[in-house]
Amino acid sequence: MLRAKNRGRKPLPQLNLMWWQGRYKATLVGTDDYVLACYRYIEMNPVRAAMVSHPGEYRWSSFRCNGLGTSSKG
Repeated sequence: MLRAKNRGRKPLPQLNLMWWQGRYKATLVGTDDYVLACYRYIEMNPVRAAMVSHPGEYRWSSFRCNGLGTSSKG
């Protein structure tokens, strides 16, 4: 059935790359100010994406530990 649907279309080229290759980038965090800026950027992503209204509301956020100083263990 799949062959009948795709008849007449060119096949996609086969790539020997994993889906994450070329996306990972490590950057040295040299100062405390830069670390805090990185935390803010990461923890505000769910807010910018309109998933939550506050970073502490996002289930997988580290905001509660980093921003509020609460333990993540309970």
